[in-house]
Amino acid sequence: LRGRNIQTLDFVVLTHPHLDHYGGLIEVFRQFTVREFLWTGETRKGLVTFDDFMDAKANEGTQTVATPGLKLESNGATVEILLAGGNHPNNDDGRNINNDSLSMMLTYKGVKALFTGDLEVDGEFDLVDRYCGQRSTCSKLDADILKMPHHGSNDLFTPFVSFVKPAIVLVSAGFNNREH
Repeated sequence: LRGRNIQTLDFVVLTHPHLDHYGGLIEVFRQFTVREFLWTGETRKGLVTFDDFMDAKANEGTQTVATPGLKLESNGATVEILLAGGNHPNNDDGRNINNDSLSMMLTYKGVKALFTGDLEVDGEFDLVDRYCGQRSTCSKLDADILKMPHHGSNDLFTPFVSFVKPAIVLVSAGFNNREH
């Protein structure tokens, strides 16, 4: 971003409060002006790095707890929030936070990309149930690009990809990533 002389970000989105999703945002908030921050509103207290994250974002512009159906536009791109958490109670190890990941569809110049955070089987069922029901096809989830849920792990609802029908599937994975 610095190489492109970008100093202000219209939107920053946190899908859910796991370190591998919010850790890098601490520096984003410190180094860039963020006009609007979207998140599920879900927090985990007591983690030093998450507390640092909360402190960093506290100095930013508008903070929006996302809700399904919310649409945002910037420079010809549209983001629609499809899921925004709150359906799965947290358990002691924080793993259910994955199923409460903020999920969204980005549309730009006719290309649609579905971002699913770290949804696991229950969260994927939430998306399919909400937008597809018993139908075998689902235009609401159709996307050209799918950011594979939960880093492409094996805790997925295998038919989920058939509802999305992506031409391209992206998997976000890090070396030796042991976070939830």
